[in-house]
Amino acid sequence: MVWGCLVAKGVGNLHFFTGTIKAPDYIRVLEVNLRPSVQRLFGRRRYLFHQDKARPHTAKIKKTWLRTKRVPVLERPAASPDLSPIGNFWRILKRNMAQRRPRNIQ
Repeated sequence: MVWGCLVAKGVGNLHFFTGTIKAPDYIRVLEVNLRPSVQRLFGRRRYLFHQDKARPHTAKIKKTWLRTKRVPVLERPAASPDLSPIGNFWRILKRNMAQRRPRNIQ
């Protein structure tokens, strides 16, 4: 699995992990990657954090963590693919990786 973020200005960190991710794991990924990505891409400018409705994204402990860290979140309706540009990004990346036929994660 891979966690990543993108904005019009560029891309943030990528985080690779194996297995199924649960809310506590997702919080650890955010702790390591979200703030550095936001600082690099936005500096002091305002932003809204956007994510889909995957189970780790909707867990109460993760929502509490975001509130505690004062991360502004874009609330969105369920099943809104038009609001999720990262889905297109992953599709393109997956197609390109299939053409390269990688043998390992590196």
